[in-house]
Amino acid sequence: MKPLLSETYRRSLQFAFRELDGTFIIVSPETMRLGAPVTYFILNEVGREIWNRLDGTRTVGHILEELVGLYDVDQEQLTLDIREFLSDMEGRGVVVKVEAPDG
Repeated sequence: MKPLLSETYRRSLQFAFRELDGTFIIVSPETMRLGAPVTYFILNEVGREIWNRLDGTRTVGHILEELVGLYDVDQEQLTLDIREFLSDMEGRGVVVKVEAPDG
């Protein structure tokens, strides 16, 4: 299921983000300690901007508004890109949906 604009996500605590020589990488330190194959993801510039905003307070819609201001891109396409990124990363356990508080 694709994330809704009203939903909020945060980065998983199981992954770390590093920039190496201009390449943006998400890596699982846990797999490195266990001697297992290392799990990592290489992000493009837009992926990095999304990742940097996944602080658990911004909605997907808020992230979209911020990124539309940064890039000369069609809002509909950017919406699809953000939703695809979040759906993929949530499925891999890299990002976590923040549940709305009951009220």
